[in-house]
Amino acid sequence: MRSTFLFLLVCVYITGFSQKPKGLFENHEIIEMTIKADFKTIFKEIREERDSAYHKGVVYYKTINNTIDTIKINLKPRGNFRKSPDHCAFSPLFIKFSKKQSKNTPFEGLKKLKLVTHCNNSKKIYEQYVLKEYLVYRTYNVMTDSGFHVRLARITYIDESGKSKDLIKYGFFIENDNQMAERLGGKIIKIKNINQDRTNYKLVNLMAVFLYMVGNPDWSVALLHNIKIVQTTPFELPLAVPYDFDYCGVVNTSYAAPAEVLGIDAVTERIFRGFCRSEEEFQSTFDIFRDKKEEIYNLYKNLEPLNEKSLKWSLNYYDKFYETINNPKKVKDDFLKKCWPNRE
Repeated sequence: MRSTFLFLLVCVYITGFSQKPKGLFENHEIIEMTIKADFKTIFKEIREERDSAYHKGVVYYKTINNTIDTIKINLKPRGNFRKSPDHCAFSPLFIKFSKKQSKNTPFEGLKKLKLVTHCNNSKKIYEQYVLKEYLVYRTYNVMTDSGFHVRLARITYIDESGKSKDLIKYGFFIENDNQMAERLGGKIIKIKNINQDRTNYKLVNLMAVFLYMVGNPDWSVALLHNIKIVQTTPFELPLAVPYDFDYCGVVNTSYAAPAEVLGIDAVTERIFRGFCRSEEEFQSTFDIFRDKKEEIYNLYKNLEPLNEKSLKWSLNYYDKFYETINNPKKVKDDFLKKCWPNRE
């Protein structure tokens, strides 16, 4: 039987370091990198419904001294919907780094990272989906630091088997769960049935409105669905941290469909899924979004790979959100009447 271990060659070119490489998530410059692997075999394992094993590999990257350094790594396909070959031709990936190998590199201390990929090799719109999902994470970072950090990469994929043409696509790395929690001064807890109001009150209010803004009804604090819970100290309420945004209305992927229980026809239809608050409390939260509007819009305007169509769609989608929160009748209809009562 052919060994499931493959050799992965990854060339990462990172410039602009003064003394030592900055951490991966310390700036937002686009990373240029090349990944060479036997992708045909990797994705064949998925089609044959074999358990995804980690595959050995090596990272080659350019140092501040213009020399090439190496890091031994492991990687494997990941995900649920996007991992299925019925939905995506190119699966998202996990990439693992050893502590010893990654020391004094941009990947130092990062252990295991998620890489969000382009899903479809031929249609350019799938790259735009990646960019728009990346920008949702960045938008949440504008609102609060209690979220996952991300880093955009422009990746050349080379199939080691020579069966496929080289691909140049955008993808992005997502901060590891435990390292996100550590950065926030806490740790991940996996306890279900946590009431929204048993988490940090101000943050969960912000998060619920944010998820309405980006058109994401696909979350639940109680079920830990697309939510991580971070406990900082025993004396403070934990933090609810959202993730996985490809089903958001502002991303508007062709494969996204809302759950029937939500009563909406498309993910682009907004529905508020947070707990009920007074009008004064909602307005206080809305003020944060009003203050951050220009910074959010500039994120989209300044991301060069985002094409004009995607930019226009995204900003028009956000315009409708701002129209809603600035209209008392719409606030009443969309928030005060449709919020979830806390029945604890």
